[in-house]
Amino acid sequence: MEKILEQILGELKNLKTGQERLENKIDGFRSSIVKDLTPYIENVEKHIENSKNEIHERFDRLDRQVCISAYICL
Repeated sequence: MEKILEQILGELKNLKTGQERLENKIDGFRSSIVKDLTPYIENVEKHIENSKNEIHERFDRLDRQVCISAYICL
């Protein structure tokens, strides 16, 4: 009985070691993914900001044109 308990304890230790290795690998993958995606995300954010600025500029131009047209019509 004692031998069986020792074997079970040994297996539990092996499982714990395997779990720790797996957690370390997952953390490594997570860090790698974040590291690899960061430049892409920054590029997308820049593109969004540029597009937003262009849209604002277009609306401002259109707003000025509407104001000028309204003034001329008076």
